[in-house]
Amino acid sequence: MSQNDFILKLLNITDTNIKIIDCINQNHCFEVRAKLTYAPFNCPNCGFNMIKYGFKSTKHFLLSLNGKAIRLNLKRQRFLCNNCHTTTLSHSPQLLAGKNVTVALNNSIVQLAKDSLTIKEISKIVGVSATTVSRSLYENVTFRQSAKVLPINLCFDEFRSTGSDMSFICCDADNDHKLVGLLSNRLNKSITEFFLNKYSKQERQLVRTITLDLNAQYQTIVHHLFPNAEIIVDRFHIVQLVSRALDKARLLATSGLNHFSREYKVLKSEWKIFHIKESSLNAADSKYYRGLGEYSTQQNIVDLGLNQSDDFKHSYEAYQSVLEAIRNNDIDALSKAITHYKRNGSPMDIAMNTLKKNLSYVLNSSRYSYSNGPLEGINRKIKALKRGCFGFKNQMHFFMRIQLIRA
Repeated sequence: MSQNDFILKLLNITDTNIKIIDCINQNHCFEVRAKLTYAPFNCPNCGFNMIKYGFKSTKHFLLSLNGKAIRLNLKRQRFLCNNCHTTTLSHSPQLLAGKNVTVALNNSIVQLAKDSLTIKEISKIVGVSATTVSRSLYENVTFRQSAKVLPINLCFDEFRSTGSDMSFICCDADNDHKLVGLLSNRLNKSITEFFLNKYSKQERQLVRTITLDLNAQYQTIVHHLFPNAEIIVDRFHIVQLVSRALDKARLLATSGLNHFSREYKVLKSEWKIFHIKESSLNAADSKYYRGLGEYSTQQNIVDLGLNQSDDFKHSYEAYQSVLEAIRNNDIDALSKAITHYKRNGSPMDIAMNTLKKNLSYVLNSSRYSYSNGPLEGINRKIKALKRGCFGFKNQMHFFMRIQLIRA
């Protein structure tokens, strides 16, 4: 194998028509001088044979090697048609027409963007400027607002995009979790127009389930757009609702207590123990708790806190009943915990009243196995991308990057 072939392999150039002339190690980059030529072909305009007509030098960016930028100074063969006097330039599959970025470099930029790297980080890795990376990325990636086929199980949610704007996001609830819709806002009008314009009535009638949080806005949209779909309230949001109500009731129970009392220390410092499943509390092994300042068991801590306030005890029992029913997918127990709840003026009243208003949708969380977990995972990646890139000014660029990390 010749030295020319070794250099081509090292630079990931597979076109045999490219011949290496010289390699120059400069301070800022490594320059590779090469020639691209092959036999003349027929004129694309008139069909007559063309002749060789000198060379034209063009410069291209190659993938960096060992952290150093590589520039390809390529002498490309020109061809002339004696019949219509048309001139053309030799081309290679390695090159992009009208651009100085090679195909390999462009593919590498797109792949690094899928890994949620920033524009500046990508530019350092591939050895080109940030402007070149941005231009190559956003010119070659097309934003697709909707999926071609509407899945039968969907997840609805929103996320903060640019500035203070909240954007709507929708994905497939089944195995592939592909993005279905990505809108610049979460207004009823925009979401309704999106599904009406993108999908026919027959397609929307096939949708069976839609998983969402306790947002009443989305419930109205679902009834209008998907008449045959069942609404499922996400299990995480149900537990989150009653969990926050429990914390509010716990803080109310600390009012009026001496800050140095054992009851206050338990309710204030060891709050995580009150969120543990009641059947999982350890009543045998003692452990030193720094907030309490003594050895105790989890069961003793819970008993000490519940004995302090009857209202807090009532909220704790309601929280545990909902948590137990959801973990066991017990529809009857969940319905009983919500409908038989007795109001006592605590913050838990508001949470249980909200669940009661959406009782049929809440019970569907135990009837079906779907949740908003896939969409929450996508939102987690979106937040990581936004944080790593220090935010986005251009919303369309942001959506294109989201599409890439989900590709």
